[in-house]
Amino acid sequence: MIYNFNNKRIKLNHFFETLQLIKENKIKFQINKNILTKIKKDFACVRQSLNSGQSVYGMNTGLGSNVNYKLNKKEIENFQQLIIEGRSSSVGKFLDEDIGLLLLYARCIQLSKGNTGISPKLFKHLMKCLEKGFSPAIPEFGSIGAGDLTQNATFGLALLGKGKFWNNGKIINSKNKLVSNKIKLPKLEGKDAMALINHSCLSIALSGKALSDTLTAFMMMQFSALFSFEAFIGNKQIFSPEVNELRVSPGQNECARWYDNIFKNILQKPRRLQDPLSFRTISVCHGLGMTNITRLIEYWENELNGISDSPVVLNNKDLVSTPNFHNPALAQIMESVTLSNAMIANGSFQRIQKLMNNEISDLPGYLSPIGGKSAGLMPLQKTAASILSEIRQCAFPISFDTSPVSDTVEDMSTMTPSSAKKLIRQSELMKLLSGIETLVSCQALDLRHDNISNSKLISSPTKLMFKIIRKTIDKILIDRPIENDIETTAVELEEFIKSKKLKKFWIFN
Repeated sequence: MIYNFNNKRIKLNHFFETLQLIKENKIKFQINKNILTKIKKDFACVRQSLNSGQSVYGMNTGLGSNVNYKLNKKEIENFQQLIIEGRSSSVGKFLDEDIGLLLLYARCIQLSKGNTGISPKLFKHLMKCLEKGFSPAIPEFGSIGAGDLTQNATFGLALLGKGKFWNNGKIINSKNKLVSNKIKLPKLEGKDAMALINHSCLSIALSGKALSDTLTAFMMMQFSALFSFEAFIGNKQIFSPEVNELRVSPGQNECARWYDNIFKNILQKPRRLQDPLSFRTISVCHGLGMTNITRLIEYWENELNGISDSPVVLNNKDLVSTPNFHNPALAQIMESVTLSNAMIANGSFQRIQKLMNNEISDLPGYLSPIGGKSAGLMPLQKTAASILSEIRQCAFPISFDTSPVSDTVEDMSTMTPSSAKKLIRQSELMKLLSGIETLVSCQALDLRHDNISNSKLISSPTKLMFKIIRKTIDKILIDRPIENDIETTAVELEEFIKSKKLKKFWIFN
């Protein structure tokens, strides 16, 4: 597939669809001529500024607190390489295999917009590496969100043949990979080092991964809540437009409408006049989660399609410092998502308990068909509680300003990468919790109904999911190990919500 690489605004779905094609080696990039013309003009400006002798940050001056140090001509020659090597100080386990490729793709998108001053040779080199699907291996710790310098330096060295790449789950020497693909290593010129390290594309890569994961986790929670509601025989009037339009609350009406549309042809009467709040407030809690995720999509797309470099080339002549590497909006909206996720997860946990409580659910205690000495599904409450505690821990804000660094010159930071890693972890846990809720709901549905597949009292998505689960997991009749059932259900649920049959129910399109 030939992909015309231009500087049009790229949306979230398009970004990840293209990324998948890159990973599958099914795409060839064609760079728009206007992009190359703009990059050449900007680079000419960089060279002119350098030849004029004027002080330009990161080209002939030191960085950070060394900004007042002016380099002589001899020092300038190898300074770009020195900038990268001197800032490669990240540490820890390597980030997920896709993160380096995500970072490279985001970097190429921003560079294609111009104004960065990158040399045409380095830009073409990065595009070749992107087309080949090279994913630099980047350690977990190093960035405070102020340009992602240290981890970007590791990223840059890998692309220059002095670091490591991921290769089918293994870490390999990047130079060997570049040489075997007949990719010639470029010589750094002008401000190429700054183009490689002084930007926020690691923050964008990590938050893109976090966003993708939390979209999936949210939809899994949306459906597991549906299954619980039907297993409980909740009062569906709580989702009616007449009720939810009485006030404006973030996402409430939209979320209620989603459930109301599913329940339209289900005429079963509720068992109770008022259900527990974990059932009654689904549209309010999930609606807030929808709103926060929608804002995160907007903020993330803004960052992806912006230019986070400093300095930049303006008007084809001036090199100007910017604050564009600072992204507190992205960090803080992720914090908001973790908070609303924690509230949604608590609702899931409460519904799990309510379904096992025979006085509230009118089902056998702990959903055990035999009772007596049987523990039923009660042990799952402990597992769910331990997962919930860690989900809540991930909601603790981390994006406060940290201690000043670089002799207090860099005295503000966003901790965006840390916020993203927190959200990634939380999303993993939410997927497990939604798997438990779904497993419990299927047991409750089995105890509540004789013939679920032919019942007119159950919605089609619930019937479909129940059928999928029962193909691999039997109804629990006597106590048996169920840890594998939890993970299997979570995997099945994730595949279920991503299937074509469920596309019309997907909220974030």
